Amino acid sequence: MNVIVTTVIRNTVIGEQISGRIIKLDWEKGIILKEKEIVSPLYPQSNKNPRGGLRGGRGIKVWEDRYYVANYDSIYIYDKDLNIIKSLSHKIIADIHEIDINSKGIWVSCSRSDLVVKLDFDGKLIDHWHISYSKDLQDILKIKAKPISLNIDYRKEGIPSYMDQTHLNSVQYYQDDSLIIDLGLVKPNTVDQVLKKEIKKYINKLEKINILNGSNIISKAISKIFNTEKYSYIIKLNLYDKTEFSVMVKYPANRPNHNGLLLSNNKVVLAAESQNLIIFSSDNGKILRKINVPGNWLRGLAEINEEKLLVGKGPAGVVEVNYHKNEIIKELQLSTNPHESIHGIAIEE
Repeated sequence: MNVIVTTVIRNTVIGEQISGRIIKLDWEKGIILKEKEIVSPLYPQSNKNPRGGLRGGRGIKVWEDRYYVANYDSIYIYDKDLNIIKSLSHKIIADIHEIDINSKGIWVSCSRSDLVVKLDFDGKLIDHWHISYSKDLQDILKIKAKPISLNIDYRKEGIPSYMDQTHLNSVQYYQDDSLIIDLGLVKPNTVDQVLKKEIKKYINKLEKINILNGSNIISKAISKIFNTEKYSYIIKLNLYDKTEFSVMVKYPANRPNHNGLLLSNNKVVLAAESQNLIIFSSDNGKILRKINVPGNWLRGLAEINEEKLLVGKGPAGVVEVNYHKNEIIKELQLSTNPHESIHGIAIEE
C-alpha cells in the first residue's frame, strides 16, 4: 500500500523557502519513495499570514492513476513519479483545504470563505454551495453570513476576514448524492457577542481611571454571562436541494477541528484539536470512542478499511490507528521540524 501525503511548513518565506512537500510512501516498508516541493500559489501577495496562510500542500486524492494535489489556490495533477501533468484553478477558489473527486468532477472546500465548489476536470465551475444559502443552518449555528460574490478573484484580492464564520475545512462526496462538510470552528455573531464587546470597552475605561481599583471581578462576571461557546459541526447536505441538511455531529472547538468524514461503516470520524480521533454514531451524533494520538496537531485522514484509519500529525508524521480496538498500530515520522505538519493523506492500493 502506498500513501501520499502533503505537508505545510509554517513561518516560511514564499518564493525563498520550501513551504510544503508532497511525499510518496511505501507504508509496509516504512520508507519514502519520492518527494517534491509543493508549487507556490499563483498570487502569494494575497495573504500575509506568517503562520500557515497560503503555505504548503492541502487536500490530496488518487483518481485514475493520477494524484490530485491542492495548494492554496490551485489543483495540480501528478503522475506516479510526481511529475506535474496539468493544473486547474478558478477565481473563486482560495484557501483550499480538502478535495474530493468522482467521475463528474472535483469538489473543493475553501475554508476561510465558507464555500464548497465543484469543478470539472478542466477547471470550469459546475456547482457551488455557500453558507449564506441556508438560513435555517445559519439559525442553528447562530451566525449571519453575507452573500458571496462570484465576480471577485479571491486568489488575487484575498478573502475578507468577515467571511470566515465556520472555517469549512473538508468536503466529501457521499454515495447517496449528498455532501459531508466539516465546519471546523463556528464563530457565533449573535447580539450577545456584540453586547459583550461593548461592555468590555466600558469596563476597560473604568479600569483605566482606576474606578475598579485593578479588580477584574466585574469583567470576569460579564464575560461568563455573555460567553458564547464554539463548536465544530459535521453537516450532510442534499445535493439536489442545498437548503436541505442534517446535523450529524456537534463537538466543542477552541481551535478548528478537521477532516469530518462519514466512514464506510456509517460511523463518523473527526480529527480533534485536542489530539484525539473521535468516533461518532451517524444516527445520533453520540461519541462512541476517543483515541488519543500523540502529536501537537492532528490533520489529514484516510480510511484503510472498516477498522483502520490513517491520521496525520505535527511534527509531520502519519499514524495508523485501529479505532475498533482503540490502539495505535504503526507510526512513521517524516520530520522533526516543529513547524512542519501533515495536511492531506491519500491511499493508493
